[in-house]
Amino acid sequence: MAKDLIYKCMNDLKMEGAPRCVNRRKSDDKSRLDVDDIMVAVSFVDDQGKLEMLPVFVAANLERVPPLKSDVLDLCMAVNRIEALELKVEQLVTAASVSAPPPPPPAAIPSTSTASAAVTDEQYEQFGLSHADLAGCLDNDDFKVVERKKNVVKKAITKPRILTGNGSKLSNADQVKAVPRRLFAYVGRLHIDTTEDALQTLLTSAGVIEPKCKKLIAKDGRVFTTAAFMVSCSSNSRSVFYDVSIWPAGAELRDWYFRERN
Repeated sequence: MAKDLIYKCMNDLKMEGAPRCVNRRKSDDKSRLDVDDIMVAVSFVDDQGKLEMLPVFVAANLERVPPLKSDVLDLCMAVNRIEALELKVEQLVTAASVSAPPPPPPAAIPSTSTASAAVTDEQYEQFGLSHADLAGCLDNDDFKVVERKKNVVKKAITKPRILTGNGSKLSNADQVKAVPRRLFAYVGRLHIDTTEDALQTLLTSAGVIEPKCKKLIAKDGRVFTTAAFMVSCSSNSRSVFYDVSIWPAGAELRDWYFRERN
């Protein structure tokens, strides 16, 4: 073998520090490793200046020498590796097709007469059927005609009519009397130190009849920088109560909102 012969000749030169010949085991990279060992030996002898003392190797059989350059050899190796990969992939595909479960027999597919009611979309996908296949095997009795619902016109909810009497035609008005509704309003944006008595005195001096004031307390521990009140008075003071001139500048007044109870 060329490797053994080169290392034998190198050992005969008795050079200090010469590399040791390593016997490589049989593997896919054995040829490449042997070539690397030969190059190491030749490089060491060349560094020692005794390259001309090594024997000259020639090819005894030219038919065994490939008529290709080194770069072409690399391309051939790449092609061989690609072919090996293709062979492995083909083997894997064959093994996968063999291990795949066989398709279900035709008897396992439900009958078309009950397909629409008894078979789900997932089951048809398992059988390899599409929605088009399902529709093609249905009869006319399997379809249900859907009619469009007519738009139902909702009746408008009308609020009950409320009349307020004025007593213009009553002769005995003293026997039956009505209690007029009081006016309720929300008053806000007042100074934080404003009290109920102070606001009630203000309204009384302005001519409002029977004013009542209740200071609103914030819920959930909230803190406000202004005061707010629920104010009520007789309905006979409507014109005075809604007169903006009797209220402090910047104060806000709006009707009180009562929620309807179910």
